[in-house]
Amino acid sequence: MCPRFDSWWHHNEERNLSLNSVEFGDFLFHAVLNMEIIGIKRASRFSPNSGDRDAAILQAVASHLTRSYRHSVHLVDEQELTLSRINATDAIFSMARSRSALEILAEAEHRGIPVFNSAQGLQLLSRRYLKTVCEAHGIAVSTHLPEKGTQDMSGITYPCWLKRDDGCAQQADDVRFITDEETLADALRTFRERGIKEYILEAHQQGDLLKFYGVAGTDFFHCHYPTAQNGFSKFGLESINGKACGFAFDRKLLKQQADRLGEALSVPIYGGDAIIAPDGTCRIIDFNDWPSFSICREEAAQAIARVIHERCTNR
Repeated sequence: MCPRFDSWWHHNEERNLSLNSVEFGDFLFHAVLNMEIIGIKRASRFSPNSGDRDAAILQAVASHLTRSYRHSVHLVDEQELTLSRINATDAIFSMARSRSALEILAEAEHRGIPVFNSAQGLQLLSRRYLKTVCEAHGIAVSTHLPEKGTQDMSGITYPCWLKRDDGCAQQADDVRFITDEETLADALRTFRERGIKEYILEAHQQGDLLKFYGVAGTDFFHCHYPTAQNGFSKFGLESINGKACGFAFDRKLLKQQADRLGEALSVPIYGGDAIIAPDGTCRIIDFNDWPSFSICREEAAQAIARVIHERCTNR
C-alpha cells in the first residue's frame, strides 16, 4: 500500500497475526492516513507573472492533505529535488517542469511511487502530442498549419498563432499572434535567436475564449471568460478574441472531454483554453498541467487533495 506500511508489516509480521480486528483497524487507519508526501514547488522561470499564485495552490493542497487526511507533507523547491529526497516518500504531488526534476520524478514513478501529475506524462506532453491524443479521442482541437520553413511562407493563412513546442510558455514571446508574413518572419527570427527549434503554427479560431480548470475523477470543474471583469492574464493575449458573446455550449460535455484528455495524458490536474463557436462547438486550443487555479483555488485544492489521497490509499 505504501513503502512505510510494507516495511512495518514485514518487521512486525508475527505480532500482526495476533492483532484483533479493532486493533488492526486502528493501526491501518494511522498507517495509511499518515503517509509521507512531498510537494514540489515550481521554479520561478516556469511561473511567468504567476509565482505567488502557483505557490498558493501548492500550499493550499498541502494544507488540505495535512488537515483533512492527516498526512505529513513537506514542500521542496524543484531545483533542490534529488533522488535521495524521494527514498522514504509514499507519494509526490508536483508542479515541477524542469527536465532534471522530471527525470527524478520519472524514476520515482518507476520505483512505484505515485506522482501527481505524472512526470512520464509531462515528458511526452507537447502541442503536437496534444493534437494527436485529442484526435484519437474524438475531441475537437485547434487546426495546425503546415510549416513551410523560414524561407517559404506561401499558403499560410493569417491571422494565426506561432507557439513554441519544446516546453511551456515562459515569456510573452513564446506565443505570438501573427497577422501577416512580415510578423511571422520577425517571430521566427526571434525564436532562432533564442534557440527555439520546436514550434507550431496554429489557425486562429473565432469565438468566445473560455478558460477551464478541472481534476479528473472528481466533480470539480470550473470555467470562465478571461476577458470578463478584468480577469488575470499572464501575457495579455486573451484580449485578441475580444469580449465574449456568451455562446451557449455543453459544459458537461466539455468536462467529460477534458477529464478524458487529462487521464489519457496522465495529467489529471489540469487547466486549458477552449474556443466556443457560435453554434456551441467547443474546440480545445491549449491544455496545461497544474495551473494556479487562482480564480477557484480553495475548491480546486480540496479536489486535488482528495484525488491524491484516494488514489494512494486505493492502490
